Amino acid sequence: MKLGNVGVSDKKNIVQLSREVGWDYSEEDVEEVLKSGRMVGHRLDSGEVISSAALFPYGEELAALGVVIVNPAYKGRGLGRELVESVLASKGERSILLVATKEGKPLYEKMGFKETGMITKYIASPFHPAQMQHELFLAPMTYKDIEEVAKLDAEAFHGDRIEMLRARYERSISAVVLRDSLGKMIGYGMCVQGSVHRVAGPVVAPTAYEAAGLLQELLRMGEGSVRLDTPTDDEAFHSYLEGFGFVEDSRSPIMVQGEDDLHGRNGMLFTLASQALG
Repeated sequence: MKLGNVGVSDKKNIVQLSREVGWDYSEEDVEEVLKSGRMVGHRLDSGEVISSAALFPYGEELAALGVVIVNPAYKGRGLGRELVESVLASKGERSILLVATKEGKPLYEKMGFKETGMITKYIASPFHPAQMQHELFLAPMTYKDIEEVAKLDAEAFHGDRIEMLRARYERSISAVVLRDSLGKMIGYGMCVQGSVHRVAGPVVAPTAYEAAGLLQELLRMGEGSVRLDTPTDDEAFHSYLEGFGFVEDSRSPIMVQGEDDLHGRNGMLFTLASQALG
């Protein structure tokens, strides 16, 4: 088997690989990953991809590692370490973050990653709009808004994610911007359709109140269950989520190798795009 690049022609293979480990990636998810970063994997002589890992460069100082999967039939051969080492070799001087699985955390610790926070995954089946009305200046996001969105996002995420944001907008089923009374953008949110749930994220807002208002607007027209992943421990936001019918599903550690740039975030990032993308 050889370690090399993975591309769009492999997306069905990656979806099946994700199923092997109990993840619910769709072909659209894989396409978004490939538009936002670079993916590598081990390939058998038959052409089948039996592992994957992706690097997402977010500016000159920060990158994210995600979609780290090894087919269970090939566990114990050191493929996971080889994948991660390959990605780390191409990150340059950037710090690198990831959301770790319980199984993967020991490997990352051995490779110098340190836990720096926690992600809480919530599911609502279905989403229940709140009775309270959020009187906010909300409007549909347009493609022309993306550069302004990216500037706001850079302050919240502490990295340049414009390529990821473009890819997320292109597949969004709803996308909203929040402005103040003078027209300045102060928040945004996007929602995509996953293979199982609608996925609400990213959501960036000044406070939990505005974040809840963005969520309500993003989700009010759709149907079915909703997933979101939140890095915040803001009690007010978690209370809003419970009011919307969200139930905590699981928690996963955020890990960083290099300088912990996450302390430079401004507290406005309320939900992730995904655990893979950050």
